[in-house]
Amino acid sequence: MNKLDSHETKIKNQSTAPMIPTIIMIAVTNFAAMMNTTSVTILLPVFMKEFQADIILTQWIVTAYMLATCLIAPVVGYISDRISLKKAFMVSLLGFALCNLMVVFAGSIYLVIALRVLQGIFGGMIMPITQAMIYQYFPRSQQAKAVSIWATTNLLAPTLAPSIAGAISDVFGWRMIFLVTAPILLGIVLVATKLLPNRPESEKPEQHKFDYSGLALSIIGSSCLLLAFSNITVWGLTSLPVLGLTAIGVAVLAIFFYSEGKKEFPMLEVKVFKYEGFLSACIILCIGSIFINASQNVVPIFLQDIRGFSTTQAALLLLPAPLSIMFVVPLLGKYYDRIGPQKMLTGILSIGIIGCLVNSMIGLESTIPFIIFALIMRDMGAGTVSMPATNMAMQAIPTEYSTHAAAITAWVRQCAVSLAIGLVNTFQTARTSYYLDTLPNAEYSICYANAMSDLFRLVIVCYIIGLIAVYFSKNRKKKA
Repeated sequence: MNKLDSHETKIKNQSTAPMIPTIIMIAVTNFAAMMNTTSVTILLPVFMKEFQADIILTQWIVTAYMLATCLIAPVVGYISDRISLKKAFMVSLLGFALCNLMVVFAGSIYLVIALRVLQGIFGGMIMPITQAMIYQYFPRSQQAKAVSIWATTNLLAPTLAPSIAGAISDVFGWRMIFLVTAPILLGIVLVATKLLPNRPESEKPEQHKFDYSGLALSIIGSSCLLLAFSNITVWGLTSLPVLGLTAIGVAVLAIFFYSEGKKEFPMLEVKVFKYEGFLSACIILCIGSIFINASQNVVPIFLQDIRGFSTTQAALLLLPAPLSIMFVVPLLGKYYDRIGPQKMLTGILSIGIIGCLVNSMIGLESTIPFIIFALIMRDMGAGTVSMPATNMAMQAIPTEYSTHAAAITAWVRQCAVSLAIGLVNTFQTARTSYYLDTLPNAEYSICYANAMSDLFRLVIVCYIIGLIAVYFSKNRKKKA
């Protein structure tokens, strides 16, 4: 109780941000940043045609952004400590908006890729910063409700982004997608100057030398892992480049975490893993991301290429699932303190297991209502995980480490997503080939559907690991 009382006293003693306008600002900002993760995926054929580029080069528009968001994550905590959370938020918004404007005038695909790297740097700062703002600017009684809105934008943005981007591109051209967000973000910068509190002079951090060795280790380790994970489908899961880069990445990051834990002034406060529930929450956040990304990689292909739905029809089938949790996640935020994170997460993960089983039953004869129901069950068991898991992680640590903790959760999830995408594509391809070889005269559509069913049944193992993580988190709390 002393830690919570200390946190509440600190919030009350400093100037706080008004709840409703601040959370609206956070939600809009996070939505805009998250949209850029997936909005361009639907535009890759457009970029190929306009810049006369092949698919390998064009895919770097997506890959470069993902790499940059992951590489900047470990530095976000340090930046926020040095210049204050408010200034870090404004810098990230300003940089992101200016990069969007520059993309509008890009005349070559190489310039687009370079600008996407800059976008990823600033965009990668936004998610952990907006998450940390909730825990630094709001008292504990308001945090669960605020993070429920923040978590909803995390799911809605990447889900809705391809449809929104496709519609805008068809009517106004692809450049308008980047142009329309710039003035919105610049407007938020102006609002933030007046709305967000300044850091008190008494809380300015002690100046010390920047941790260049930590930065180098985090960049090398993350780059190796992300390059390996992103190319599993191309190079092969057991290929020398994938195994070699993975081994190097794991070894370098192990050195990074060990050395950061020993330093007096580390770039990233990895000691947050020692606090009750934080590690369990990170595991659970990764599991939810794995289920969502596994589904988003195979279901759209199944709907369009196997079942023969048009792009518009497939988008409409995918839409009810994320929209449904818009009403569920705020309810979780409302009852979070009454139910508690362990019970809530146990229930959600149990629904996730059921969701995996239901999704594994999607086949060639499945009706449209059943497909929609299965996708809703997916989001109920995966999309709703973020709110209670994030809150459990962030409320377990002292307030001064909130930006570092948010950076770590964003970093870990990005690596998990990259690994999941690579493994899902490889598994789906391998299992489809297996059924083609073993089932006599089997059609490709049947083999793909069978492989997809196997994939969802495999994800159940991840959910069982999540339940184990919740169990041990609960036990630690009892012993405290």
